[in-house]
Amino acid sequence: MQLVFHADVTMRGKYKASGKLLILPISGDGDTVMKIKNCQIVVDMPFEISKNKDGKDVMNLKSYKYRFDVRDGAHYQLSNLFNGNKVLSDSLHNFMNANWKTMTLEFGLPIFDKPVQKIYNSAQVPCLCFLHQEAPYLSHDDVLPVEKCSLEDNQCLKAEFQKAVPVFMSGIPELGIEVMDIMNLADFKFDVSGLQFSLKNGKLKGLKKNIKIVFNIDYEIEKGDNGKDYVVPKDLHFDFEVRDNANFQLTNLFNGNKELSDIMLKFLNENWKQVSQEFGRPMVAEAAKILFKNVKAYFKSNPISDIANI
Repeated sequence: MQLVFHADVTMRGKYKASGKLLILPISGDGDTVMKIKNCQIVVDMPFEISKNKDGKDVMNLKSYKYRFDVRDGAHYQLSNLFNGNKVLSDSLHNFMNANWKTMTLEFGLPIFDKPVQKIYNSAQVPCLCFLHQEAPYLSHDDVLPVEKCSLEDNQCLKAEFQKAVPVFMSGIPELGIEVMDIMNLADFKFDVSGLQFSLKNGKLKGLKKNIKIVFNIDYEIEKGDNGKDYVVPKDLHFDFEVRDNANFQLTNLFNGNKELSDIMLKFLNENWKQVSQEFGRPMVAEAAKILFKNVKAYFKSNPISDIANI
């Protein structure tokens, strides 16, 4: 079995260093922030098929190995290098960040060892999977904490899937469902009520609990290659409401004019409800695209018979 992760990775912590970094000496003791962009981690986990106590075939992971690559860039920041000597510190930082590719590939393994080990340990439990038509899959009950309902019982279906939202939003990598409680949004622009606004490197957090979003999904029922019926989502419609509060912070408004900036920010935050409803839709629309993609991945992996009583 193979898991492939693509992510922007940030690691923060305390460091101690002495010796040589490639060709340059290094010494320091302080805080560090390491940011790695578009890191690909490939984890291979060989497995065996055996019988469980119920006599059913299960998949048991035996070991793991991994490899990684850094695609777009990396940035290193270490405080208190050389006992605070700024000249030496700046020189080393320039060297590290100019040679980010070599640095990351040379010293990245110790950084990723522990996270990958945790991934393997976490995968061992859900990957005791039932076999179906000679192919392993994760059963619905192993992944989402919901009970089966009748397809005719809308109240039951709604209540049970609402229970699953926190797990679903936290991501189910085994099914190709990415983490959605912190979403990396694609760069976008919008023009609403005369406001032209663009957002780059946006992150959206808190969909698990802070915002009421109602999604209506149009779908069709199609037969899979295994002869089972699957839900195939076709289109998505949504509405949303911000319940408790919203706070807006924008730097460099009016080219740094503090007086005008303070007036604008005060207006935005005093009228957070209206501002959120008026201008929040483009951002929620981007999040909805990600959610819709993951909903499709979930239904693709689970036939209706695994989700509901039919």
